[in-house]
Amino acid sequence: MAKVWNYISFKNKTNKSSRNYKMEQIANYNLMNNYDYKLYVDIVKNNMDTNSRVELEKLKQDIESGIIDKVVVISLSNINRNLFFLLDFLNFLYDIAC
Repeated sequence: MAKVWNYISFKNKTNKSSRNYKMEQIANYNLMNNYDYKLYVDIVKNNMDTNSRVELEKLKQDIESGIIDKVVVISLSNINRNLFFLLDFLNFLYDIAC
């Protein structure tokens, strides 16, 4: 069973039912693919916010430790809409071969 870590962020204005729906979609995707999964969720002020992504930093630490086979992100904008931040994260994944 592959270990798949998932990441999603929500703006703090996103309503709870919308958050729950998206998290349920992620859970269903992982269960249908028989993945052993963990979900990292950040609540941010806006999609450009780089300071309040505590869960993304935890995800990076887990990637570095080698306990993850795959990372699934619903949308690149969930990582960040700041292009430099996003490219830095994607390069990090590439360098680690994750």
